[in-house]
Amino acid sequence: MIELHKEYTGSTVAARILDEWPMSIRQFVKVMPTDYKRVLTERKRHDEEVEQTLRDETGTFAIQAGR
Repeated sequence: MIELHKEYTGSTVAARILDEWPMSIRQFVKVMPTDYKRVLTERKRHDEEVEQTLRDETGTFAIQAGR
């Protein structure tokens, strides 16, 4: 998008950002609605709980199968 902006507008700011890309990229931040971020966090926590449950069940099964 920055490249297109530079191409279409001749922006010197866009040119400088692109010329200094390794440093410029560090200044970008991800912006998202707080509700969306909350949903992603809840989904991650749920997935981790399911994985832990499966590990626990698998471990229990492995112990019982070894008897």
